[in-house]
Amino acid sequence: MFQLSALVLLLITLSVFLSLLFAGHAQLTILEYSVGDIVVADVVVPFDLLVLDQAASETRRKVARENVLPVYRYDANQSESLVSRLRQTFARCRTLLNTAETADSVAPLDGKQPSLDSLSPELKEQIRFEVRRIGNGIAGSESLDLLVQERFSTGLEAALVEAVFQAYAQPIVQDEQGLIRDKGSISLVPAPSGEERVVPISLINTEAQARARAEALIRQGSKLPTRLRSPLQVLVSQIITPNLEYDWPLTEQRQQQAAVNSTPVEVTLKKGKVVVRRGDEIGQSQLDQLQALRSVRLNRLSIRQVSGKALLIASLLLILGYFLRALSQQQWTYWKLILLVSLILVTNFLVLKGFWFVYEAVSRDFVASPFNDKYYFFFALPFAFGAMLLVLLVGERTALIFSIFYSALAGLALETDFYGFLYILMSNVVGNLSVRKAVQRVGIISAGFKLGIAAIGLFVVLQVSKQAPFDPSMGWFGAALSFLSGPLNTGLLIFLLPIFERLFMVTTDIRLLELGNLNLPVIRELILKAPGTYNHSVAVGTLAEGAAKAISLNPVFARVACLYHDIGKSVHPEYFVENQQGVNVHDRISPVESANKVFSHVAEGIRMARAAKLPSNIVDIIPQHHGTRQLAYFLEKAKRQATAEGTEACEEDFRYPGPKPQTRMAAVVMLADAVEASARTLKDHSQDRLLEVIQKIVTSTLEDGQLSECDITLSEIDKIAFSFLATLSSIYHSRIAYPGFDFNQKAVAQTGRR
Repeated sequence: MFQLSALVLLLITLSVFLSLLFAGHAQLTILEYSVGDIVVADVVVPFDLLVLDQAASETRRKVARENVLPVYRYDANQSESLVSRLRQTFARCRTLLNTAETADSVAPLDGKQPSLDSLSPELKEQIRFEVRRIGNGIAGSESLDLLVQERFSTGLEAALVEAVFQAYAQPIVQDEQGLIRDKGSISLVPAPSGEERVVPISLINTEAQARARAEALIRQGSKLPTRLRSPLQVLVSQIITPNLEYDWPLTEQRQQQAAVNSTPVEVTLKKGKVVVRRGDEIGQSQLDQLQALRSVRLNRLSIRQVSGKALLIASLLLILGYFLRALSQQQWTYWKLILLVSLILVTNFLVLKGFWFVYEAVSRDFVASPFNDKYYFFFALPFAFGAMLLVLLVGERTALIFSIFYSALAGLALETDFYGFLYILMSNVVGNLSVRKAVQRVGIISAGFKLGIAAIGLFVVLQVSKQAPFDPSMGWFGAALSFLSGPLNTGLLIFLLPIFERLFMVTTDIRLLELGNLNLPVIRELILKAPGTYNHSVAVGTLAEGAAKAISLNPVFARVACLYHDIGKSVHPEYFVENQQGVNVHDRISPVESANKVFSHVAEGIRMARAAKLPSNIVDIIPQHHGTRQLAYFLEKAKRQATAEGTEACEEDFRYPGPKPQTRMAAVVMLADAVEASARTLKDHSQDRLLEVIQKIVTSTLEDGQLSECDITLSEIDKIAFSFLATLSSIYHSRIAYPGFDFNQKAVAQTGRR
């Protein structure tokens, strides 16, 4: 659970960090300009963005206001209300007149029609009061006298009702000044309630038009006597009023709302567009774009954007981690590999962002094309050094997987297109291939030039494959920058490789060859103080190198590890037989003391290796190549002394402390060390005798369980044994006798003279 939690925490941290790094957070600073000013520096759009077009937006708002229809309050029930009052008034007035005649309120008519003057004052006032309900102008006019004379007849009432309905058949506005005709229609808001509707201007009547329609109906279609038609027309014109009124506040409110709701006009400024160039004179349109750019913050660290990019990056990293799990190996545990890849990824993008920042600044300082085109500087970015670093530290397969995912992330970071992604990916692949066999610093430098030449080819191919025509006059600049990316990548690789080697205690072939330098203090001390041990180490390295190659291990590591496997013997070289010159100090001390002196070279070797900051896998070889084997010579000596003294020798006092070999390489060095030492004791170096010795040592090592903790197989042990045989046969090969030089006979003659 702890490892899982740590992995999740690393994934989240790395995803958020990279998303923040990709987003960037800068403020676009543009000098204040006015129309006519001279530009002092190029202003380039940093990325695709939408800016507000103030003039076009204002025009759109104006159009939105103008498109709002004038709003009119419409009383759709006015005709019904007027007709209702008209019927009530006529009915009440008829009742008043009838009641008055019965009560002798009027003079006898003698067959004549009553007049207004013939009515009593009280009755006059009552009739006037009732008539005012349908129109104030009727109560004091001749129209009232006509109504009294006709006794408010039902026929007259029906004619008036029909005329009212005819007049109100369409909405009525007061006059032409109150009707806004420029929109062609108006919006009617019924009162007190109802659905709003749009009505064409042609269906709207003025008050005069409505009266004319009513009068025309009375004049042409009424069944009334002719003498009543003209007065009735006057009466109708007195009771018809407008039922449509312009609502200016509501119209203004709707116009303002329409302007607010109108979509602002935005103009897309493409990434890389040069708004103004240094030396240009500012025009109004350019000034508008500069003001729009100045208002745009380049701070794209919104939670939504960061979260989206972080999720995308986390998905890619999760898949990368899955592949790395399958590629982990003994030297590189999964956690160690994850940390290495994460650190390289972060370093890669920090360097990439740094170079891109510099390139952008450089491109802005140039006026002439193509030097002011940031696009070409893309090809000079050092994309491949991270993958090349992984080739040297881990291996080609891991570097290839890293290249694929890194290319996708780099394309996301730089917001490049598919062609840019291909360039990044191919640069990484070519870089991996060019550096995979480099074993010296000069090999890395050579790989950089190879990568630069390949980058030129990639640049040309990608440019030709695009839809846009390739301009050779400017393409040379991009090709030159592409070539520059090769040395840049290897320069960064040479700088970072030692840091990562020591940080993760990794032994690349380059580091191993440096450790194989005989002028290093530890090796010089071994050569001067323990020359026999040094010669033994070189011989063991030769055996181990061939064996490592036979079972697909790193032969360079095997040879260099053997060079350091017995460096502890330089502290007390006289206790080891290969350094003794006729005097054996062990003859003067006890077997246990002799064993302890021999054992001490392991601890001393580890101390010296760590002081020299040797890689941990080389330090591990020092104790593991001895395992827990017994010092048979001193054990037998101790047993003889114990028998003579009547005691017993403790076998555990004569075993190395271990541990046993944990890796196949440690097993190879253990076997090579024992075989080389045994081969030196032989007088007969024939192949049969050598094979017998090798098989005996391998068998005894297996029987002692020394190889039980490493993953070496019997098949590999057979390959190692035959490799030892081939190497020893080459070392102890026979030579033809030189004519005239019988060295053995001379040695015998000299011995006889003594």
